[in-house]
This record gives sequence, C-alpha cells and structure tokens, in this order.
Amino acid sequence: SIGHFKLKKADIIKFNGSIEATILSFLLKAEADWGLVMDGRGNFKNFQFYDVNNPDFIQEDLLDGSYVYDWSLSVGMDAAFFIPCVKILPLLGYSYHFQKYKLDLDKGLYLEVEQVEHYHSRWHGPWIGLGLNWDFWQCISNLNFSLEYQYHLAFFYGGTDLDGNTLYGYGYNRSSHDSHFGSGNVAKANFR
Repeated sequence: SIGHFKLKKADIIKFNGSIEATILSFLLKAEADWGLVMDGRGNFKNFQFYDVNNPDFIQEDLLDGSYVYDWSLSVGMDAAFFIPCVKILPLLGYSYHFQKYKLDLDKGLYLEVEQVEHYHSRWHGPWIGLGLNWDFWQCISNLNFSLEYQYHLAFFYGGTDLDGNTLYGYGYNRSSHDSHFGSGNVAKANFR
C-alpha cells in the first residue's frame, strides 16, 4: 500500500558517554550515544484506500530491532578570557546521527494481510561552534559551568522499505528513498 507514516511516540532507553583530552592548548572531545526503542506507536495514512472519516486508517506498532545512535568529534582551542576562571573555546567538529525503526501493521487492507515497514534515516556533516567554560574550581569550589553553541551543516538520507504477504502467499517489496541538504543549530548547557 502507498501511504504516509507519522511517528507519534517512541520510548527510547539511551546510553551515552564522552571523553575529553587537552593537548597543548587544544581540547579534543568525542561523544557517542546509542538507544534502543522499547515501545512506540504511529499512524499510517493509506493513500490508496483513504477514508475521510478515518484519516488514521492503519495503526502501527514499533517492533524489536528499532534503535538510534549518534556520535560527534570536535577540536577546540583552549583560550583564556579576560575574566578570571572563564575560557572561550572556538570549536570545529563533525557529527553523525542514525535512526532505524521497524514497524508492524496491526491489520492489512484487502489482500494485504501482513506488512512490515523499515524506516531508516541518517544525517551527518561538519559544524562550527563556540564554547564558554566557567571553572569555579580555580576560584570558588569544585564546580564547573559551561555553555556551547553549534551551527551544523547536514546531509540527510532516509527511506522506507515495505515487505508484505497477501492471502494467496504472494510476497512483495516496495521502497522509497530521498536525500536533502540543510542546516541547524544546537545549544548545550552543563553544570557539574
């Protein structure tokens, strides 16, 4: 069937970590996270058999095997500022993001009685940013406050693959893929 899927809810357990190292006056940083989709729901609007009285014609569930992951690498110059304990960090980095959802249709349409849809997307690209680090350890106590802004260029690629079986045992596969280019902003705050 031809249609449009809209993800309404996804419960994801995520694990993340980061590592930093300072070499001379350069700060090197690596961040990564991985998440497993535990539960979720979405609506599938079928364009072939669309019913104006029931716009969400098929309800779908997320299945096991759905997951997400991200990673980012960056380098910054550790520059002192005019205020004690404050540093400004010009940053340059690269990030990668991936999502994969495996969806099961609760019911089929006419002869299509069993369908599984695989949706996957990834976007990646370079970014530039600016960090502000206020280290209370040098001035007051063992505390640190930091702000960070990033401007990202993103190359997007995503698609769906639909597998199904009919009442008569015929299998089929339909796929659709697309790519785009865009940009976005990221802001972070950290207190430890």
